[in-house]
Amino acid sequence: MIHSLAGGKIRDLAINDFAKVEILEGSETGKVFWYISTIITLKVGDIVLVPLGKSNSITRARVVKIEKNISAHTAPIPSSHAKYIVKVVN
Repeated sequence: MIHSLAGGKIRDLAINDFAKVEILEGSETGKVFWYISTIITLKVGDIVLVPLGKSNSITRARVVKIEKNISAHTAPIPSSHAKYIVKVVN
C-alpha cells in the first residue's frame, strides 16, 4: 500500500491468486464464486473447503479456474470483499 504525503491511501498494490469454485453442497449447489487462494499447489479440479454466505459456513467446492498474480485493479471481485479458501480436501 502506498500513502500520499498527506497520509491518505493512494492505492493498494496487493497481488493475489484467485480461484473460481463451484459449490458442491447445500442450497448454493452449482453456483460459482471467486475466492483468494494462498495455496501454492492449488490446481483446477481440486476439492476445497470455503466459507459461504454471511454465516461463513464451511462448504465443499471444486476449483474450476485459477488466476495467478492478480492486482487489486484487475481482480475478478474487490479484494477487500473476497474470502479465502480454507484448505484442499482431495
